[in-house]
Amino acid sequence: MKKLNTYFWYFLEYLKNWDFPSIIAAVNYLIFRKTHKQDRIIQSSMGVFFCRKNTNDFQFANFRYEWAVKKFIHDHIHEYSVFIDGGACIGDYCILLSKYNTRCIAIEPIADNYSVLVKNLELNNLTDKVMAFQVGLGNRIQYLRSQDW
Repeated sequence: MKKLNTYFWYFLEYLKNWDFPSIIAAVNYLIFRKTHKQDRIIQSSMGVFFCRKNTNDFQFANFRYEWAVKKFIHDHIHEYSVFIDGGACIGDYCILLSKYNTRCIAIEPIADNYSVLVKNLELNNLTDKVMAFQVGLGNRIQYLRSQDW
């Protein structure tokens, strides 16, 4: 029953933004474990997102994805001024928090994810508000690439 509730809220969020392709992609992913075959750009309540083909990026861009985490952040937003997103993936949390004027640091080690993260920051005009690093978090730094503030 909990999953049905989650899917219901995902569905409403897609409807709110007239994102019918994501509804179709979500159903295909749920039933057949297959995703959309073309790259696309979608609008969500959080912002604009580039979604890679053959991924579930469209799910990360849904405001209701990981809702409990987003609700916790929203309820405590006044308690912090910097958000460090370790494993930022496509940048959904940084894009959301930038709307609250929270300074964000995005850390994403995977090159493909990092390039989409940077693209999403550009699509949302946030390259001057979010510092992004392509680096892994661990006991040593393997490589580092950042954008200018």
